[in-house]
Amino acid sequence: MMWWMASLTVQAVNQWARETSRDAGKLTRLLCSYYLGALDSDQVDDPGASE
Repeated sequence: MMWWMASLTVQAVNQWARETSRDAGKLTRLLCSYYLGALDSDQVDDPGASE
């Protein structure tokens, strides 16, 4: 009975880890694209540079 419980626990942890890493990957890409977008807009639309 104990090995059955351990097996279920391992499966649940693996599933949670996969979902978490997938969400973390999406969040990381979102932050990176936002950060790079902010850098690009700063370089292009900097009001202090044109005046």
